[in-house]
Amino acid sequence: MYHFSTGLKPSVLSVVASMLILSTPAWSACSIISGQYVCAGPTTETITSTYPIGVIDGFSATNSTPTGGIAWTQDASSSVTASNDAFYSHNSSSGDTLFTQQAGASIVSNQIGVRLETYGTGSSTVIQTAGDISGASSFGIDALNFGNTKDINFIQSGGNITGNSAGVHMTNQGEGSTFIQTSGNITGISAEGLAVQNASSDSKDLTMIQSSGNITGGGGG
Repeated sequence: MYHFSTGLKPSVLSVVASMLILSTPAWSACSIISGQYVCAGPTTETITSTYPIGVIDGFSATNSTPTGGIAWTQDASSSVTASNDAFYSHNSSSGDTLFTQQAGASIVSNQIGVRLETYGTGSSTVIQTAGDISGASSFGIDALNFGNTKDINFIQSGGNITGNSAGVHMTNQGEGSTFIQTSGNITGISAEGLAVQNASSDSKDLTMIQSSGNITGGGGG
């Protein structure tokens, strides 16, 4: 079950492959605070099975600098659990927000599995998942673009995504397009499996391709 809304004007369904050609951000300063791995500034981090000892409650990055973006990669060997959001990004730079999860990786969160907020002028959000993600009390994935941001691109090549409300929740209030391609299972226990909205009059195309897998929801459209 899935629900789409294109906001204040009709959308033409299309997608351009060049959306996915992105710049690579710089490294940030990161430290462990109360069991959470916290990064400030431009961030490029790869999470493996040997991520820093003492990290027990997820990963967080905030970039308020003009450039650089935020990029998380979860490799196939890693399993992340968290009592709050497992991965959280707040990006107000002009660089992109990137999250990549390799096949075999898993995320179990008591809140939101992957939460990405993008505010920067000209920046896009790109999410590529292949493993399992669950949000026990909210969304499996939550992606929000605000202001003068551009595209949201979400490609699921496999795995299972589950949220206690919607499985995947995406809102594009920016000036770009939204593209979604799914090849795994997405489940929303009490709401839509997949809830996507182009919420700005400046938003452009909204494209959905379901290649395989099942999208199911317990409520909503």
